[in-house]
Amino acid sequence: MKKIFFSLSLLFILTSCSEENAIEKNPPGVSVSTIIRKNYNTATNAVMSTHTTNVVNNKIQSTTTTNPANTYQSITTYNYVNDNISSTETTVNNVLTRKNNYIYDSNDKLIEYRSDSYNSQGQISYINKVTFNRLQGIIYADLSRKSISSTTFEPVTSSELILDQNLNEIYCKKYDHLNDEYKKMETTYDANNNIIKQEQFLLNQDGTYSNLSTDNYNYGTAINTLAFVNMNSIGKENMMLLYHLSNDSGAVNEFDIKTYSPNALNNFNTSLFLGYDFIVTNQANSNNYCTYSEYNSYNSNVLFAKFSYEFLFN
Repeated sequence: MKKIFFSLSLLFILTSCSEENAIEKNPPGVSVSTIIRKNYNTATNAVMSTHTTNVVNNKIQSTTTTNPANTYQSITTYNYVNDNISSTETTVNNVLTRKNNYIYDSNDKLIEYRSDSYNSQGQISYINKVTFNRLQGIIYADLSRKSISSTTFEPVTSSELILDQNLNEIYCKKYDHLNDEYKKMETTYDANNNIIKQEQFLLNQDGTYSNLSTDNYNYGTAINTLAFVNMNSIGKENMMLLYHLSNDSGAVNEFDIKTYSPNALNNFNTSLFLGYDFIVTNQANSNNYCTYSEYNSYNSNVLFAKFSYEFLFN
């Protein structure tokens, strides 16, 4: 049976505890202006692409991606309503390629996320849609997809999520309609709401679970500036609800934890890739916010992936 590592997380607030426990939303004297991400060729250390994010009031306004080897330019703009992210639009070389929309209920809880992809003729080529329903401490989410040639949405995954009192996802169970299989993920956090362990399991036919992977994470004391800006822009609830969607491939060298753990990641290991090392170096300013983070992935001490973030402050 084919296995895919497309994991969808969803969110339910079990208590009224504020998401600013670990990262203060807008602390005095902290104002990020720009985030610059660079991806490197590991053989030459040349920059392969640059992503420049404009930040105002600690909220993302736009991200521009360029490639020094050609004329490629991607621009994503962010829109907000009542302090909530409402939509993003992405163009590539001035041609619209994607629109994402966030729909909320009267309590500002996300009830639908929709992502429309466009072809070169400006038509929607396919739609991904996630709907959310909350019931007795669990949120139920259905991911469905429709192509331009279809008249109805086809189910992709159906998921259940439980959050703890700090809005941390601690349990996610997902049914994959395409592969007819169930998976679950259990996550452990430290006292500062950093993920320190994640385990993924596959349901066997006899009702038992087999471990697919175990990941362990270690942190320093510096504040994760990337997570700080993301939480101000997208919100912890929405991030916990949608973050799995950003990594359909299951690639580990993207260090997904970087986007929402309050402290800066130092390293992690995974049972999926024994003998691999994933190491991060961080620099911080006088307020203890990261000003630079470099992510390096090694296989038997040979570098195979590298990217970095630089954080500029007003």
